[in-house]
Amino acid sequence: MKKPSYELDYDDREYTDSGSRRVRLAALFVLVAALTAGGIYLLVPHHTEEPAPVQETDPLQNAADTLAEITPDPDPIPPIPAEGTPPPQPDPQPEILPEAVADPDVSEDPGTVPPEEVTPADQEPIKGRPHASDPVDDGPRIAPDAIEPYGFARNLQRITELLESKKYLETRREAEKLLPELTVNSDQWRKVMRVLGRANVQLYFQQGQTGRDGATHTIQNGDTLFRIARQYGLSVDALRRLNGMKANESKLLIGKKLRVGTSGWQIRISKAARLLVLECGGKPFAIYDIGIGRLGRTPSGRFLIGEKLENPSYQAPDGRTIAPGAPGNELGTRWMRLNAPPGTENPPQGYGIHGTADESSVTRPLSNGCIRMRNAEVEELFLIVPVNTPVLIEE
Repeated sequence: MKKPSYELDYDDREYTDSGSRRVRLAALFVLVAALTAGGIYLLVPHHTEEPAPVQETDPLQNAADTLAEITPDPDPIPPIPAEGTPPPQPDPQPEILPEAVADPDVSEDPGTVPPEEVTPADQEPIKGRPHASDPVDDGPRIAPDAIEPYGFARNLQRITELLESKKYLETRREAEKLLPELTVNSDQWRKVMRVLGRANVQLYFQQGQTGRDGATHTIQNGDTLFRIARQYGLSVDALRRLNGMKANESKLLIGKKLRVGTSGWQIRISKAARLLVLECGGKPFAIYDIGIGRLGRTPSGRFLIGEKLENPSYQAPDGRTIAPGAPGNELGTRWMRLNAPPGTENPPQGYGIHGTADESSVTRPLSNGCIRMRNAEVEELFLIVPVNTPVLIEE
């Protein structure tokens, strides 16, 4: 039996040496890689600080930033608030007024009249023309409404419809029920009083609708319209109207009955409320808007209705007499002089209640002291109240 040989031939030696060759190749590759990395490290510059991360930028924003560096910083623009958020309000700044209106009694705002028609502050006010000293807030003062009574709106609508249907007695009855629950001179009170006033005037003059105004007078020998009117506290014009007589009619038949309506008239004027209240027997009968004098020129106190004129002429401050209805006549269609009661010391002179050519001025303080009314309303008041009717003017 042949003894096995353990000697390696040439081919066996190649396979045996292959492991050593792989190690040598790996070492060579590591060496080349290390040399390459070292060369790159030496050639490329490097910093010790960590560079900031690169962010994407908007070119327009970059341009704006550049412009901001060379442009003085303006006032910052406030951010746009979210929808429904009120914008921030600027801090209040002290108001600097021109020298021409530094006086607190001088107003910058002349209202709706062009500036050239406003009389300057250093000139005397002109009747019916705005003056530089007129206050801006010159409207009537109306009392605040009380808590609205239950069903007030519905009841107001009802009495308005009754008035439009000419059911004056029912209108009066329902309106008088509402008044005790309302604050005098409030908006609610005024609305009811305007309806009640229309009904009262219609009832007062309407034949056949006597209501509580059914008093009569039987004509006696020697009676005249003037004497009867004075006896019952009426105006002669009202007595004629109550009895369907013509404007200048004065003939009376003995034994005939005349309607004499009611008496006890009084006028109460509130300058602050710009309201004239016609009272009958101490109760409100009708109300009317008024205008007053500027800067407190309308006097307060007790007066009596004096001279009464239809379609009066007007004596202008320059001495001219302006005919009724002519441009520049400031008295409208009626004039009722206000006389101080007998015995009054230093009584005011020249004041009266009258109409106006400019009815838009009613409720405003534009006159030299007289009480101004709309022409149709002053004609109605003129017809009702007689001479010597008491007038109380309150602040």
